[in-house]
Amino acid sequence: MSKRVTGSVFIVDDDADFGLSMQWFIESCNYPAYYFSDTRTFLDSYKGEMGCMLLFPST
Repeated sequence: MSKRVTGSVFIVDDDADFGLSMQWFIESCNYPAYYFSDTRTFLDSYKGEMGCMLLFPST
């Protein structure tokens, strides 16, 4: 039985290597994922889609 995914995972992190790796991993689990390098970019493109955000703090 296949599961139906209705939301997306939004990844926000200033480390592109880490963010893109997280996106690849989440997509490999059959979830739609989108990477953003900062919150402003995310907020500018967010259209109210259902999903969750992974927000990683700067170090």
